[in-house]
Amino acid sequence: RAVEDVERVQFVECSFQSLKTEAPELKLVRWDGLGYGEFDISWSPRSWWVEISVIAVRRPVPARFNVLLTMNDFTVAGRARVTFAHDVGSCRVGLLGKPKKLRIKTSSRLVWGSVPLPVQMSLESTVMEQVERFLERSLVNGSKEFKIRKTVKTELGDEDVMRAVLAAERASEFRSRG
Repeated sequence: RAVEDVERVQFVECSFQSLKTEAPELKLVRWDGLGYGEFDISWSPRSWWVEISVIAVRRPVPARFNVLLTMNDFTVAGRARVTFAHDVGSCRVGLLGKPKKLRIKTSSRLVWGSVPLPVQMSLESTVMEQVERFLERSLVNGSKEFKIRKTVKTELGDEDVMRAVLAAERASEFRSRG
């Protein structure tokens, strides 16, 4: 159950599409100018998914197993603070408290030898604990914020496209094995 049980990450595949239909819903709560604003935020990027394959060891009896964990159906709702740079070239965003709503759908396949074992509840609990710890450390109550900068549009090269194709093929092969 603990992250310490993870011996090795085999791969991580992600899809974070940017779709207009999945934009966060924002409601202005307080505005003191560019230097400080508060928004209620609700966000459910349904197209996002993350897939992680790890080799884990369960103690005290060293039993090694492979876990494929898929996370999707993300939902977060809460209050965020936003501060903009004077030139509006960047902004900082952080949460004012723990999210009012936090949901991540998880599914898993665990292989111990060649026999799949159901461990959905344990994995889901561990994932949610780690996500909550990450949010607490990274974004909650002014401890930290993340910075968003305007980006300059760049074109993808042949090497970028080839890496994406290989990653998609690898994920597809792994999913078809289960």
